[in-house]
Amino acid sequence: MNSALNQLYVFIACVALGGVFGILFSVSRLIYSATGNRIIKTITDIVTFIICTFAYLIYSYTLKFPSFRVYMPVGVFAGIAAYMKSFHIIVANLMQMAYNRIREKIRLSTKRKKRVTIENDRREI
Repeated sequence: MNSALNQLYVFIACVALGGVFGILFSVSRLIYSATGNRIIKTITDIVTFIICTFAYLIYSYTLKFPSFRVYMPVGVFAGIAAYMKSFHIIVANLMQMAYNRIREKIRLSTKRKKRVTIENDRREI
């Protein structure tokens, strides 16, 4: 019973770590969408995967996980999938709202600059 309970805690910790890794993969996806280059996407995915691997090794050593079991990477991938299907959507919507607000403010400020320039030109004439 105690061993099964410990395995459940390790699995939950792996799922939580997978959620954090989902954030890293979101940043990787953001870099790709900003550039649109497949080579950069591949490089950022590989670098993100390497970072996640080393972070998992440090995490498992720090928490003194037992020997490697199949449910551990399954938990990490389940956490990444859960993040991408739930929290990622919320973050993406918030980012889109922020982007739209910033874009609108930039558009308004350029219109104001044009008006000031036109008014100054009229005064000179």
